[in-house]
Amino acid sequence: MDGEVARPLGLGLERLIMKPGRSNRTQSLLVAAAVSALGCSGGRQNARGADPARVNAHISKATEIAGADLRTPLELCETAGHVHVPSADLTNEVRAPMANSYMDPVRVFDNLYFVGTTWVSSWAVRTSGGIVLIDALDNDQEAHDSIEGGLRKLGLDPAEIRYVLITHAHGDHYGGANYLVRKYHARVFLSEIDWRELEKSSLEFDTPLWGRPPRRDGIVKDGERLSLGDTTIEVYATPGHTPGALSFAFPVSDHGQPHRALLWGGFGINAGPIASRFRSFVESTRRAQTLVRDEHIDVLIANHPSIDDSPTKMKELAQRPPGGRHSYVIGEQAVGRFLAVAGECTAAALASFDASAAPP
Repeated sequence: MDGEVARPLGLGLERLIMKPGRSNRTQSLLVAAAVSALGCSGGRQNARGADPARVNAHISKATEIAGADLRTPLELCETAGHVHVPSADLTNEVRAPMANSYMDPVRVFDNLYFVGTTWVSSWAVRTSGGIVLIDALDNDQEAHDSIEGGLRKLGLDPAEIRYVLITHAHGDHYGGANYLVRKYHARVFLSEIDWRELEKSSLEFDTPLWGRPPRRDGIVKDGERLSLGDTTIEVYATPGHTPGALSFAFPVSDHGQPHRALLWGGFGINAGPIASRFRSFVESTRRAQTLVRDEHIDVLIANHPSIDDSPTKMKELAQRPPGGRHSYVIGEQAVGRFLAVAGECTAAALASFDASAAPP
């Protein structure tokens, strides 16, 4: 990557600077940066009760697990000592990544389609009974241009959208839902916890650039199996990013070859130094690693293209020779390692501001 590019993580509240040669950095540099930042101020949380030794241990373990191929989750370690304190109005923070973010839709698997933007993802699962859409982008315009228009470009009928599953209660994921409800009478599903978040008088994060929250509709619970036609989507509570964040496991196929995919529903913590949220995220990643082993999940996708490195994988997919490796099929072991790295880096961030709450 040429030059320096501000890369959004999660909601984009924490911006990580990607530099040439990042993949060659050693864990000692990450540790040094984290530990030196433990007493920082000026828009970031001052460390209180920090445990530099534990920060070091978690970053060292994360770096070892990440190896040379999993750099994206390792970037979470750079939040150690730099826990972001968000502003009430996110307009200035999200305006740039939302601007000119249209990208062409892509058929990623036989039954899975990307209809998102360069900034935030929306995934369409085609079933024999209609379409299940996972996340609805920022607002009506994006729903019209990228979801509705994208499905049509791919030869699909947006009128076939039956369900809209929202991963969590942030507007860049539910903002276009009302458009789909009004036009196609789609049902919207969210966890009970995050429905309650959307019904509060003051949202955790908001900006006029996002559509308004949808009205309460369907509720999906941890361990529930949501079926449409020939496809069943398994629902898992993975709190941390929000209290009620959800992730989904479902079947995909590549020229008839079956695989299992996990869509991780909320990456990183951007609500400030709230220890309980960090602990929840760490536990969610540990639980998900068991799920990956039990269900032999070999595909990881996310709800922001920067998290699962969709731009690179889509380019590789377009250039794949007949019979070549599918760029999104990274293997069961790599999916588990991705989650492990994210968990260790989040534990490092927690230890950087609250030693008493840091998990072992």
